[in-house]
This record gives sequence, C-alpha cells and structure tokens, in this order.
Amino acid sequence: MKRLFWMVLFTSLFALTAQAEGARSYDNPRYGISLHFPEGFFRMPPTVSGDEGAIFQSMDGKGQLLILAKNTSASLKQIYELMLAQMQKSPEQTVTYSKFAGDWYVLSTLNEAKGLISYQKGYKRGSFYLLYLLSYPREQKGRYALLIENLNRQFGPPRTGRVRSGRVGHSRPRHRLSGQQCDAAARGCYASCPDEDDGCLDRCEARRDRCYRSGRF
Repeated sequence: MKRLFWMVLFTSLFALTAQAEGARSYDNPRYGISLHFPEGFFRMPPTVSGDEGAIFQSMDGKGQLLILAKNTSASLKQIYELMLAQMQKSPEQTVTYSKFAGDWYVLSTLNEAKGLISYQKGYKRGSFYLLYLLSYPREQKGRYALLIENLNRQFGPPRTGRVRSGRVGHSRPRHRLSGQQCDAAARGCYASCPDEDDGCLDRCEARRDRCYRSGRF
C-alpha cells in the first residue's frame, strides 16, 4: 500500500498539463497555496503547471522547484516515514536533516556525486497532502537558504493560537519574536556557518522553524 501511494504521488506529475503562468508567484486557491518568489529567481512560465501543482526551473537551469497537492487518506506521519525510508535506502543520497513536527515535516538530502541538495517540506490540509521539493547545486546553498527561508514563511499549516490549561498564575509575559525577527536571527546564524558545514545550515533552519512557533530563537 505504501509503495502504491509513493508511485501514485510522483507519477501524477507527468499528468499535469502545461499552461502559461508567471514565475514571480504561484497561486492555487483550491489547496490554499499562495507563494511569492524573489524576482528573477525562476524562469517564466513554469515547465509544468496544472490543478495539482507546478514545476519551476531556476534562471540558470541548475535548480528546480516542485509544488504538489494530492488527495490521500495516509496520515502525514505515514507520508514522512515513507519519504524518509525511501531516501535512506537510496545509495546516491545521504539524509542530512529530518524533522517531523506533528503538523509538518522537513527532509533534506545530499547527492555527493552530483553535488545536488534536495530539500522538501510537507503538510496536510484536511485530506490533501501538500509538498514543495527544491533541488539545487551544493555550491549555491547560501543563495537557496534565503529562498527556503522565504518559502517556509508562506508554506505550511495555518498558525493558530494555543491556550494552555492549568493554574492561573502571575507569570511575567514573554516577549515573542516576530516572523521577521526570526528570519533576521536565522540570517545571522547562516552567515556564521563555515562554508563546508551543511549541518550548521540545517541547525539554523531548525532554530528558525522553532522560532516561528515559540517566538524564541
């Protein structure tokens, strides 16, 4: 069953029909996806576009962004575990970062032979599984780290306020960092990473994602 889901998920990409569409943004109201890209980052129009997603090529042709939406009864945890297992079995890829946060997940791999980094983020909205998958050259990781920061602000489950139950106390209110402040802190973290330390970039990214939820970097 898991194998069937995996095949249906990625085979559906080839059924999408090409349409002319600008590459400065991607909007899919059916699935509640609205993404804005840095100007001049992706070619216009996308190489593939349809109701279930789109594929964008970078201006230099070395990077690719896949956006996909699929109706499935599988839970997000099942999807995450399937994705992770497939990557761990691949002799060409090394999993450099993985995180399951309950309502979203992130996976990143490195193909050492090709010098290619793959980064994906997925979540569910009702019965729909939503994914973006970004592939890019390792030597451009600094540039793409800023793109990932941009995408992750826009792509994910709706953020809702949570009320914790418990005793009423007189605790001092905490100052929460805004999304922009979390991004600024993450940029400083990226800048401090050594050039060859992919794990450092992943840790900065994890801290940024945690900052979005907790307000603390």
